[in-house]
Amino acid sequence: MKQARFVVIFLSTLNDLNDMKYQKWSEEMHRLVQDQPGFLGMESFRKVTGEGVTLSYWDSKRAIEAWKNNSRHRIAQQYGKNISYKKYTIRICEIQKEYSF
Repeated sequence: MKQARFVVIFLSTLNDLNDMKYQKWSEEMHRLVQDQPGFLGMESFRKVTGEGVTLSYWDSKRAIEAWKNNSRHRIAQQYGKNISYKKYTIRICEIQKEYSF
């Protein structure tokens, strides 16, 4: 993976872990974002309590903004706000340093 400059941290709590429409939206967004210019990768997990974290990695703030405004993504966002999420928080951070072992 190319060195990421930014990470979007998406913290959420689902209303219903068995919401099949949410699952379909999630799968579609995962496929769609793969072709988004500037997208570099993603990691995600969800607890059985419905709390989840998704980290997406980007090469620029412009790329993040373009994804936020993607028309299909906007529809998915509305479904999330109106139906799926009890709550969510989004943080956009610039990566200052990265190293691994």
